[in-house]
Amino acid sequence: MTYPETSHTKPAHHEGWLTKQIGGCGGCHVSPLGVFFDEEAKGVYFQRHQSGIAISCLFLVCEDQVKVIGYHEQWSNPQDTLSYQYGGAGSHIALADWVKSDLESFVKEAAKKMGLVGLNSCDAILADDKLYILEINPRLSASVDLYTPVVGNLFAAHVAASKKETVGDLVISTTAKAHHVHYAQHEMLITESFNWPHWVCDIPEVGQRIEKNRPLCTVIAQAETATQAKQLVQNRARLFN
Repeated sequence: MTYPETSHTKPAHHEGWLTKQIGGCGGCHVSPLGVFFDEEAKGVYFQRHQSGIAISCLFLVCEDQVKVIGYHEQWSNPQDTLSYQYGGAGSHIALADWVKSDLESFVKEAAKKMGLVGLNSCDAILADDKLYILEINPRLSASVDLYTPVVGNLFAAHVAASKKETVGDLVISTTAKAHHVHYAQHEMLITESFNWPHWVCDIPEVGQRIEKNRPLCTVIAQAETATQAKQLVQNRARLFN
């Protein structure tokens, strides 16, 4: 399996390198090395930037088995081109069989060696005919709500697997879902006059003040294909601009 070049020592040349906070999540801890790196920063590592499509695999480890829940695309916050802050994701992305096979093989091996249980995710970059593994997230990820079971319950399965109990049947809907985090473009005070559309969630309470570049709400959409769901959710997000 291929990985972007990674180092715990700061590279001599900044160009093409990223700095990442160990244990960070949501992408806010990732930045171009030459732009934002603080010489006094602790608990960071360095990784060479790899262009391509950001994808991820949501999987469930239970009863010494690994069940892939689905494969999805991820994207960063489009309002900040220098940021790797999480922007959103869309489920049921169309991938070549070899990509799915390689990802499934990797997460099965990782689950065995790391002792993973319950729901986890694996992030990767797909560039032409190569797959670059980025990281394993041994926790519930934002992608969980992209997959709707028509049989069973994902959170119940996660709890049962974590307790080493039997997990019931799971059948995931083939409907593609997408969510997109919309960040405030300026400081906002949430008032009763806000008219929230039906396709948003994670709505702040009345009276709450949202700082610039902080999450305002999550836009959601679903469609027959991942491409259609992504286009719809991003078109809806633009209505807030």
